[in-house]
Amino acid sequence: MRAIEGKIVVLGAQDGFFWMMS
Repeated sequence: MRAIEGKIVVLGAQDGFFWMMS
């Protein structure tokens, strides 16, 4: 989860959106 959270912070809400869609 830590890596995913970091990715959201770096790439922005777009990555978080795809993560939620997955």
